Amino acid sequence: MQFGVEQKQELPALNPMVKIYQGDENRDGTPQWTLHHPVSNRYFQIGWMEFECLARFHRHQTVDELLAAVNKETTLEVDKEDIQNFITFLGSNGLLSSVDSVSMPMPAEKKQSIWMKILHSYLFFTVPLFKPQGFLNKTFPYVKLFLGKPFLSASYLLLGIMLLLTLQRADEFMHTFFQLFSLQGAAMLALVFTGIKILHELGHAYTATKYNVPVPHMGIAFIVMYPILYTETTGAWQISSHRKRVHIGLSGVATELVIAAYALLLWHILPAGLGQSLAFSAVAISLIGSLLINLNPLMRFDGYYVFSDALGIENLHSRAIAFARWKLREVLFALGDPRPEEMEEGRAQFLTLFGFAVMIYRFFLFLGIALLVYYIFFQPLGLFLMIVELAFFIGLPIWKELVVWAERRTDIFSHRRTYIGLGCLTVLLVLTVLPLQRTVSFPAVYHSEAYRAVYPPSSSLVAQLHVAEGQKVEEGDVLAALESPSLEKQISAARVELETLQHLKKREQTNAEIYRERRAGIEQDIKAASEKLISLIEKKENLLIRADFDGVVRDISPGLHEGRYIKNNQLMFRLVQPGKQAVTAYAREDQLERFEEGAAGSFLPGFSPFTDLDVTVKNISPANSKTLPWPELSSVYAGSVPSEIGPKNEINPRQSLYAVRLSAAGDKKSLENQSLVIIGQVNIKARPISPLALFLRRTGALFIRESGLGQ
Repeated sequence: MQFGVEQKQELPALNPMVKIYQGDENRDGTPQWTLHHPVSNRYFQIGWMEFECLARFHRHQTVDELLAAVNKETTLEVDKEDIQNFITFLGSNGLLSSVDSVSMPMPAEKKQSIWMKILHSYLFFTVPLFKPQGFLNKTFPYVKLFLGKPFLSASYLLLGIMLLLTLQRADEFMHTFFQLFSLQGAAMLALVFTGIKILHELGHAYTATKYNVPVPHMGIAFIVMYPILYTETTGAWQISSHRKRVHIGLSGVATELVIAAYALLLWHILPAGLGQSLAFSAVAISLIGSLLINLNPLMRFDGYYVFSDALGIENLHSRAIAFARWKLREVLFALGDPRPEEMEEGRAQFLTLFGFAVMIYRFFLFLGIALLVYYIFFQPLGLFLMIVELAFFIGLPIWKELVVWAERRTDIFSHRRTYIGLGCLTVLLVLTVLPLQRTVSFPAVYHSEAYRAVYPPSSSLVAQLHVAEGQKVEEGDVLAALESPSLEKQISAARVELETLQHLKKREQTNAEIYRERRAGIEQDIKAASEKLISLIEKKENLLIRADFDGVVRDISPGLHEGRYIKNNQLMFRLVQPGKQAVTAYAREDQLERFEEGAAGSFLPGFSPFTDLDVTVKNISPANSKTLPWPELSSVYAGSVPSEIGPKNEINPRQSLYAVRLSAAGDKKSLENQSLVIIGQVNIKARPISPLALFLRRTGALFIRESGLGQ
């Protein structure tokens, strides 16, 4: 098919598979229709002009004949370019016959290299699992009752009542929430999550079946390798009723709210235990998933499509972003460009604000996903995938906008506002290259030089408590005796296991030939059982807490008494040695080269950032700290140092940190009568460095460390 100027342009033939459905009216009252391509199962909305053209395609041979007929038989005023653009749209989306579609030029954005196809497959791909239509038709009569208005209204009323009752038991409810932070809780959460999401998708499928909308398939979509169940219900666009389309779009959320209602009822009825935990998991997942994720119009889930349909704006995100980009250029360069679309003022302002909201939300969302991928995958693959995602989701949109700016540089530099912006940008760039960073800062604690925070080595029972607040003790004194029934059972079981193996060895020794064959295995089992028993006995001995030095007992935990059960992360008391105070800080490896012993600085306590104490670097540890002896600094206890609990209940920092010991000088009166351990920040005078150089150095160090090039 040729679009020459001299010859008449022949009309292409429509794909015989394409179907057309009447749709709702636009906001301006003009009608609209929906085209359905069954092969690709895609839907396209068209307006009045496009419909009138399609209605006459079969009656005319050329574009000129079609143009004359539309202008004569309707009140529309159509030009030749309108029809040519519409034909191009039909061809590029496979809506023409196979012969005419092949002759249509493929748009540049449709042509992708093999690498871009692989990248898109990694970032997003779908796996259809089965065709559920037969199953849905057979089972629909059994679930029809649950889709009716009476049942849903009663369920929503029950949810409201249960939420009000839950407010009276808020503390107990949140306590159940914290019980999920365990291996067993995570497994239970994953199981409940999967079940709820299956019911969510069935809610979409059964509601679509209720309105005679076909469900061609259900499956799993992978977004950055994260699996998400999905149900193909795009056939809802063939329904002219806006209300029915909203029902289909929100049916998944409605299903989760119903689940939350009855799960919350079970949580109130069931006693504490597995059943109540399962009910709580269902409530948490349903409410959080529905209200924060599925209904969020900034994400492409149910809420987005319902919101877009309610506003009557197709492709809401892309059109809103187009308005936001237009507004950004106008603010920066005052180009005077027309809006991307002509529409009423209020609607245009909404799209502009919504576009900026989408852009900001996507930036932080994609940044979070990239960091998650970085930590989940092994290195250097995690680093590579993080760079790919940052480049594709954040870098590529920015690059495309910069390309537009470059293409329009003549227009841009013809306005005075551009030079004002360039001046501000130049100032910012100068500030990034000037060596303004003259200090280094890291978390620190102000404490007695001899100090110990006493925590139980494991969750246990306080059998005896030998100290009181302010009591003086000597090195070696018993401060408390703890008991652990579970540990006693483990020791008893380990002893029985060892005795059984030793008895087996004696019995096997009566038969020299058999013993010779099995000796190595028996000896190895006995050795392992013996080491296990010794380890458990050492844990038991650690339950007898003794003083490491002469000192005073302070800050005994309120409510600590004999017979009380305490957890391993609960502070019992502190043992301090009155006298000289010190400051201990923890610096990263890249900070060490900027200061040395003897450097001066200040300590800023967390309770008062306007109070400082002069300090001097006394010693820098030559090796990184394997453990963090100050729980107050640990992120496990809401501190600023990222860390985790180790296998022996010790606190391990997640990055290489070096202990920096500082001597405190100056006026200490402001810190008197405060806590025995004061959390704060140390600022040390260091060799100056520019923010840009510091950023490049840290980025390079991260790349070398995670890629393995430094090994």
